[in-house]
Amino acid sequence: MGSAAVADLVEWTDHEVTVGDIRPDAAGALLRRLGTSERVVRVDVEEPASLAAALADTDVVLNATYMRHNVPVTDAAIAAGVHLVDLGSY
Repeated sequence: MGSAAVADLVEWTDHEVTVGDIRPDAAGALLRRLGTSERVVRVDVEEPASLAAALADTDVVLNATYMRHNVPVTDAAIAAGVHLVDLGSY
């Protein structure tokens, strides 16, 4: 679901899209396939410091993680002062 959201953001908006993933190689490969800048941040949503660092220079976070990560991601977004869009915990 996250990959489809990234593809839509790249295709239909002029926003700079940065992908945060625990698998930066996979995220980079997706962005290359989409023909856009390879802006990737390694993030482990189970590590609060990693999550906080990933949100440090963002305006909006689109959460496409599992349901068990909703509260930590939401808390981190609030703490960082960034907007949050949640894809509904597929």
